[in-house]
Amino acid sequence: MPPVRGSLGLLGETYDALLSFQGGVCWICKQPPDFGRTSLSVDHDHNCCPEKYKTCGSCIRGLVCGSCNLALGLFDHKPERLEAGFKYLVEGVPHVLAYLRSRADAANLPILGSPQQGYADPNLGDA
Repeated sequence: MPPVRGSLGLLGETYDALLSFQGGVCWICKQPPDFGRTSLSVDHDHNCCPEKYKTCGSCIRGLVCGSCNLALGLFDHKPERLEAGFKYLVEGVPHVLAYLRSRADAANLPILGSPQQGYADPNLGDA
């Protein structure tokens, strides 16, 4: 029987096949293992398996680096949280700056996010 990889109970030949399929890099960020590791983490659906840290084998999503694995865990493996985080990264700054600028204008305060403060949002125009 082939050796088992990691604590998830994934057979070495299955891990190697997945690693080859992914080109030896993380499924998400396309980078090699990080944090000084020599292998990628086996990501699986924790709601599927009776043992949270051991996969049944039918719910493997792919191999991910330590950083991406940690990020998935911090988002509680919930797609809606990841989507909200993505939306925040893409859209958050312009909306917040527009709100803060409107408040600053009303109170005659310095404009937040101005080039003089080291940040200017090209989507909001010159303040």
